Amino acid sequence: MSNRGKNALKSSNNVEWGTPVEIVSSVVRRYLGTPFLDPFSSELANAMIMAKWFFTEEDDGFWQDWCQPDGAPANVWINHPFGINTNRRFVDKLEHEVHIGNVNLFAGICYDSWGTEWFSKLAGMVKFMWHPGPGSPGCTKYGRVAYVNLMTRQVETSPQKSSVVYFGWNGDHWGNNIEIHLQDLLYDMGGFLTRSVS
Repeated sequence: MSNRGKNALKSSNNVEWGTPVEIVSSVVRRYLGTPFLDPFSSELANAMIMAKWFFTEEDDGFWQDWCQPDGAPANVWINHPFGINTNRRFVDKLEHEVHIGNVNLFAGICYDSWGTEWFSKLAGMVKFMWHPGPGSPGCTKYGRVAYVNLMTRQVETSPQKSSVVYFGWNGDHWGNNIEIHLQDLLYDMGGFLTRSVS
């Protein structure tokens, strides 16, 4: 099974890795509610995320519009198919969908890949990144995300650190209290934040 179109970060043996339920409940629900769309998903993965709409590997989210069926902008969650041939493609696709107005709010999880072109571009697009720390929910005592092997349901530690990224302010929910909500995130989840300067 290929990396393409899966709601997972994958190792070289193409295991499908799902987002830890603690991060789903503490981060995804907080900032997106119930996502409308997960463009890189599967039946197994969506049982955790519970997006209203998702694309499977066969659908190939890279070739789909990331809006609602009526053309309205969507709230999107992504655990993108991590790989040397897909990372930049994912960021370029996200940039395009935001630019044409298909994406209202976006949150996603990915490996920290500072020093790479694709991750630097992603960091410049988003409003903030949450970097889990030791003991953060869904993480080990060393701050590594404990992803879920969706085939076996076993939890396994990520080989490198991960970040949760967020684009767009949910003004209807937060009003003018964004700083308070970011402080609450750190209080509840630990770790640290980086904010976009753009």
